[in-house]
Formats: sequence, structure tokens, C-alpha cells
Amino acid sequence: MDLPKWLILWLFAVCQITIQLSLGAANQKPNIIFIAVDDMGNNDIGYNNPEVDTPNLDNLANNGVILESNYVYPVCSPSRAAFMTGRYAHKIGFQRGPVEHKQPAYIESNYKTVAEKLTTNYGYAAHMIGKWHLGYCKDAVTPTNRGFDSFYGFYGGQENYYTYTSARYKDFRDNLTAVTPQNPNYPREDVDGYSTFEYKKRAIEIVGNHDKSVPLFLYLAFQAPHSPLQAPQELKDKYPGDWTYTDWDGSTKTTSRATFYAMVTAVDQAVGEVYTEMETQGLLDNAIIVFTSDVYI
Repeated sequence: MDLPKWLILWLFAVCQITIQLSLGAANQKPNIIFIAVDDMGNNDIGYNNPEVDTPNLDNLANNGVILESNYVYPVCSPSRAAFMTGRYAHKIGFQRGPVEHKQPAYIESNYKTVAEKLTTNYGYAAHMIGKWHLGYCKDAVTPTNRGFDSFYGFYGGQENYYTYTSARYKDFRDNLTAVTPQNPNYPREDVDGYSTFEYKKRAIEIVGNHDKSVPLFLYLAFQAPHSPLQAPQELKDKYPGDWTYTDWDGSTKTTSRATFYAMVTAVDQAVGEVYTEMETQGLLDNAIIVFTSDVYI
């Protein structure tokens, strides 16, 4: 039986925490950084595909443990529900697919999130950045009411990386407050206001201001490289030319993957800068870093 990737990783993390707690050393609780990306496939990372520039992720992989034969769910919300609760999605009502805008779906309060467990039982500070996608029909089911001390990001899915909207809805929040886009000149695609880099800035701020006497749980849930496909032009310029592939029907197709790969490279740069800040602050001396996609491709 293949255990889902999230379960393997969380079993490892829980085992580490349990061992250290059993030693009775409160200051030995590891800092936990859980990084999730959206719709990134097995071949969309440098150590599997040299066409993709991901030196920071490659370094984490090469110096860590790569799980090659474990899987998550095929869509967003079920995987994220599993990340948050340690339960199979169909056990908690999240088996039907992504949560839609205005849909009254959420994690029931009797299922505690990992953030609630870590903050209540183990004294962690917990922060979430990025994509929630687990319902927001009422404030009580949103991140800052489900164990996180702060939240900065999107509640839903398929948000524009520059205008911070999904369909006609504004969907970017700082805790419970809607955030205005940082790039008034969209659709010019540059680094200013690009949500991946806005997440990075907040993560660096949280790490830099963190009280080191308290263990840190940071859930950094990038929306990239999920559609809409948008990236700073300077990163797209790194990937000239076309990509030829074999489609499901056996036919040969040619297309550009510049924007998609640029989105992945943006994530890699963000992860690298957050890692550097953690190193600067001494938070890597006792840390568990998990990197996973929310879908299997």
C-alpha cells in the first residue's frame, strides 16, 4: 500500500517531535517549515528535469530525502485538507474536489488542524502564507480561527498573481482584511506585486521577527504554478524556444513552457531566500523542512 506523500512526511515530522518531547527538552522542539506548491509535477523540478532552473530546491532534495513513489490527491482542496488534519480527505468530507467560492464547505471543528495541535499541545507559533482553499463561508473556518497566529494569502483558488482576484472576487487577505494589489500597472508582468514574491517577503519578515525561544511552524502554501499562468518577464526570458512533447493520443505537440517554468523558478528563488533568512536567524540548527505538491502529475 502506497502511503500519500503528505502522510509519509508528516509521520516523519511527528516521529521527530515525539522523540524530542520524550527527552523532556522543550527547547529541542524542531522548527517545522511545510512548503506546498500547486499543480507542480514530478518533471517540473531541476533534479528530474535539467531544463528547469531550481538550484535551491535541488539542494534541499540532494541533502534530504526524496520520496519518489508516494502520492497526494489529484486536486487542491482534498490534498490541503489532508495536509491540515492528517486524515484522508474522504474521511472528513473533502473527497468531492476543490472548494468553490461561496460553497459552504470547511473542516469541521471536531477535526483539529495541525496548527491547532502544535500551538495548543506543544507551544508552537504557527503562521500560514499562501493558498488556503479549505473554505471561507464564515470567519470561524479560516486560518486564524483554525490554529494559525497569522495568515497572509488567498482563501480560494485560481487567483490572478497581480490583481489578487479570482473571477470578479477580491481574494487576498492579511489575516481577515482584504489586501489591495501592489502592482497598479498590470498587465505588465514584472516582479512588483507578484504574489509568489509577496509571500516570500512575508515569510522572511516572520522568520526575522520570530522569538527563538518558541518553536516555529510555518505553512508556506504557494499558489504557483497553478493557472492563470503568469510570471515576471525577466524569468520567462530564461526559457526561450519551444517544448515538444507527446500528447495523450500519441500525437506530437509543440508549445512554450516559458511561463510555467518561470513560475517554478520564482518559487525556487523564494524558497532560497526564506532558507537563507532561516539560516541567518539560526532556525536551521533544529528544523524539519517539507516540500510537496498538492497534486500528483
